[in-house]
Amino acid sequence: MAEFTSENYFPSELDPRTFEQMLFDMQEKTDAVLASYIKEGYLVTFARLLLYMSPDKANKMLTELDQDTRQKLTFLMNRERGNTKSIEFEAKTAFAVSNFSGFQELTALEQKRREQVEIDMAAFNAFVEHNPIFGNTLRNMHFPFTELIMLDDRAIQKVLREVDSQELATALCGCDQEVQNKIFRNISVRAAEELRTQISIREKNVNLRLIENAQEKICSIILRLEESGDIVFPYGRISQSEIDELLGGAEL
Repeated sequence: MAEFTSENYFPSELDPRTFEQMLFDMQEKTDAVLASYIKEGYLVTFARLLLYMSPDKANKMLTELDQDTRQKLTFLMNRERGNTKSIEFEAKTAFAVSNFSGFQELTALEQKRREQVEIDMAAFNAFVEHNPIFGNTLRNMHFPFTELIMLDDRAIQKVLREVDSQELATALCGCDQEVQNKIFRNISVRAAEELRTQISIREKNVNLRLIENAQEKICSIILRLEESGDIVFPYGRISQSEIDELLGGAEL
């Protein structure tokens, strides 16, 4: 690679163009680069965002575009359809640029669910399916991890059959003793001792995100078992102060 000098950076031969012409040419090149990005790159982003949207809204946007662009986007959407991580990345980027966290809306939705008690599960599941970024957060609000103490022992035992022991130890790090005792009571004495040891080891170096991920996985198992009718969750037994505390501490 040639060493940088003012001589090789600024050509020795005089450019016949005027300064204004050079500005114009630079602008032409800039426009060409942006046009190329829009045609080749931006359309991929557009396709991924359309896939994240609900189908009816995406179809409405497609019908408003010219035929050539619509065909290109349809092709790209079919290509990108299974690329879940990229689709969610594009959506998260769009939300971040727009300064939309969704936190206030999600907490308001969860408060309304608790006031209403009975909700339209079809609408709830449709939201979760079409909005995985916010849907997962809403699911976790729908069943905060600490509420597992409200499950009876039989339900806890059914949940534990599907939970990895390492995940369980991580999820219980930093939990109140009441939550931990609920688990200890529903496993053997030997398993409880081993679990206490694993919790003690993990609490020294595990980070909060790993704990949250483990708790989310267990909450997903509980919700799945509840939806299938394998366990019954007694809603409405949590106090308003506990609701406010849980909602106040929730994060996206």
